[in-house]
Amino acid sequence: TPANALPVVTLTSPTNNVSFTPPTRLTITANATDSDGTIAKVEFYEGANKLGEDTIQPYEFVWSNVGVGSYRLIARAIDSLGGTADSSAVNVTVGQSSPFTISASRLPGNAVRISVSAPAGNYTVQDSTNLTSWSDAFSLTIGGTGSSTVDDNRAPASGGRLFYRARKN
Repeated sequence: TPANALPVVTLTSPTNNVSFTPPTRLTITANATDSDGTIAKVEFYEGANKLGEDTIQPYEFVWSNVGVGSYRLIARAIDSLGGTADSSAVNVTVGQSSPFTISASRLPGNAVRISVSAPAGNYTVQDSTNLTSWSDAFSLTIGGTGSSTVDDNRAPASGGRLFYRARKN
């Protein structure tokens, strides 16, 4: 009997040396083939820790809530005859999240200045009178400075409260 040819496996996602912002959700994807049989399953590892496995192509595993750190990912293919092979390692980094703050200050004439400090991008400032129902109030673009402001001239004159939050689009 000829010897069992080992499977071949490669990680296709994520790519090597990529960085993510926490908390992140990584979809780890692999291609696996076997020249003299079939692939029984592909296991996914971070270092020596098994994260999960998949028995159906495309082979993938979703790793949720990945915290800050550096990780070494591999895929291990196991063929129908028990042969195993590991992919080359892929290194990923989950870095510190950028601080995100929102503040409001009263301006003359009952207007409110809303200041947002966050990573560059497009945001929607929402408002609420009860912290349950939120409405889109303003669009805001944050550039390289990391902060931006918008003035709300619709603020209630007295007695009413208005709450604000910002969400990245």
